[in-house]
Formats: sequence, structure tokens, C-alpha cells
Amino acid sequence: MASPYYYSPSTVVYLWGYIDIVRYKFQILILAAGEFLFLWPILIMWAFGLIPSVVSPWQYCAIYYIVFIPIWLVNIFMSDSRSSVLFVFAFFANTFVFGVCSFVLALIWYDLIQCWIGNLPTSCRDSQPYDFLMLIFTSILWTIALFIWLAYLSIIGRIRQTNSARTLTLHKVTT
Repeated sequence: MASPYYYSPSTVVYLWGYIDIVRYKFQILILAAGEFLFLWPILIMWAFGLIPSVVSPWQYCAIYYIVFIPIWLVNIFMSDSRSSVLFVFAFFANTFVFGVCSFVLALIWYDLIQCWIGNLPTSCRDSQPYDFLMLIFTSILWTIALFIWLAYLSIIGRIRQTNSARTLTLHKVTT
């Protein structure tokens, strides 16, 4: 015997079917590929010793870019995921990477300006061509990280909206 109650299908919201969610997930996938593409020149310069591996915390170095390797894998995986909890985790992980990238970009600018005004030893001028390359690649990575972070923020906002409707309204069928 059928239940005398029904729910209107228009009240059921399928989060992952929204066109904006699909677009943001596609944006995350494409930008994660770009993140990987622009990380390679940095890793190659590091392998050839053109940028330092580890220096004092107030100078940029290659160790800061290691955070892009696991986040690249997370972003590739999350572009096909349908788990709200994993999206929240990925949002906070991308927030951390965006913060690290912002810090490194500030360090590169600081090093270039300090070398230019003469506050660093003159040997800093030997690495300035690579510093400018690092400034370009880090700026591109910063922009990519910003757009990925905004995509996750938008998805998290949409998840928050759908969680606000917690119950289905049942209506009695009258014959």
C-alpha cells in the first residue's frame, strides 16, 4: 500500500547538478593543470641550483613551493568529487597554499627591492634575472591559487545554502 504522503520533487536540491558548481569544478580542474604547468619551471630552476633550497625564513626559497605538489593532486581529485566534507577540507588546504604563495610573492618583492636600493650585498645582483623569473612564475601561481580559492569559496557557499534546507515537507494526498 502506498503512503498517503508525498514530497514535491522541486524541493529536492541536487547540489552537484547546479551549472555553477559544474563550472567551478571544471575551473578547479583546468587551473590545477595550469598550477602544475607553472610549477615545473620553478622545480627545474631548483634542480639546477638557480634558486636556493632553504635559506632564512625572510628570503624566498624553493622549499615554499613544495606545498603546490600535494594541493595539485587534491585539486585534480576534487574536480570529480561529490563530497561536501572533502570540499571543506580542500578549501582550507587551498587557503593555506594561497597564504604561502602570497607570503613567497611578498618575499620576492622584498628581496628585489632591498637589492635594488642597496640594503643587501652586491652579490644579490647575480641572481636578479632568476629573481625576476621567479617573480613572474610566482605571480602566475598566485593568480591561479586566487581563482582556485574563489572557486572553492563559491562551492562552499553553495553547500552552505543547500544545508540550510534540512527537511522535506510531506503533504497528505487527498483523493
